[in-house]
Order: sequence, then C-alpha cells, then structure tokens
Amino acid sequence: MEDYELATQELSDLLQKSGISHACEPILDNIPEDMQWACQGGVYKVTITKNLVRKLTTHYGVAWGVLASWLLHDPKGKLVWANAKPWNPLSASLKDRKMALGGNNSIYHTELRETLLKEARKAYKPTITDVVSSLAMDCGVLDCGCFEDWCSEYGYDTDSRKAERIYNQCKDNTLQMLQVFGTDTLNQIRELSYRM
Repeated sequence: MEDYELATQELSDLLQKSGISHACEPILDNIPEDMQWACQGGVYKVTITKNLVRKLTTHYGVAWGVLASWLLHDPKGKLVWANAKPWNPLSASLKDRKMALGGNNSIYHTELRETLLKEARKAYKPTITDVVSSLAMDCGVLDCGCFEDWCSEYGYDTDSRKAERIYNQCKDNTLQMLQVFGTDTLNQIRELSYRM
C-alpha cells in the first residue's frame, strides 16, 4: 500500500475514532466570491461536527478534473452518465465520454458537458478525508510567525490585499479547527495530511 493510501486510511480511522463526521451540500447558484475559481468544478457547503456538538462550516471547492475523473471512473459517476440527456447510454463508450469532457466544441458535446456538470455537482460528495486534509493545509499559518513569513513560505506578495485575505482566512480556519478538533487531534490530522 502506498504512503498516500495508508495516510488516507489512517486519517479516516482517526476521524472516525474521534467522532468527527461531515455533511455537504452542493452550491449550485450564488457561488461565494472566494470560491469562484472552483465554479467550473463544484462548490460545496461542508459542515464538520465532532461528537454531534462542535461544528465548523466552510466552503470546499472541487476542480473540474476531479469531477471529470469521477464521472469516468466511479460507479456513482457512471450512473450520472446513464441519466444525462441527450446522452444515449447505449453509445456511452469511454472514448465518447472522454471526448465530451475534453472540450469537443460541437453543440451536442457542449450541451452534454453542461448537463453532466450540473448532475455531477449534485451527485458528487467530497469525502471527509479530502475536506479535512485540505483544511489542515491552511494550518501551515501556525508555522509562520507573521504575515510576511507566511508570504515568503507560500510565495505570496506581501503588498497583495488578496494574499492578506487568504492569510486571514487561513488563520480563521485554523482557529475554528482548533476549537472543533483540539490541539492533539489537529496535530495528528496535519501530520497525516502532509503525507497525503
């Protein structure tokens, strides 16, 4: 088993043992400004709870490539293909599906791609390990003494207002994670996430 798979399984076990669960719902309209980058893929409102008491609610973006891969390979994704209109499931060869997702500009494929994206956004559910490991990366802000150090570490310009907004969001996410998970669990999550 590769280290990625092992770390993912260990993180899943840790979250389950710690009583951490999640619920997510797709945001199909009025995508928050800070999540516009993911609008070609999907944006989800995710609520993470620990022992049904402590909560953290955040947005989680899924890139178009993740949805496309899911549509091509996951059994649930294949069901979306079968139900997509004007798709003819009898001719749904892997080659045809890849061509539709790859940007063929015919009206048929453009319409199909939009239908698939809409349905995939509704059907796809990010895993708890994906969401938590992504949030754990924001905790790198703990390792930096100040905004300037953080910019240096992550390649941002210290004169950028956008960088400052991202830095502040990372700090906010980290504080929320500390409140929900506690220091020890968060440190374990971070360690496993860096291996993924």
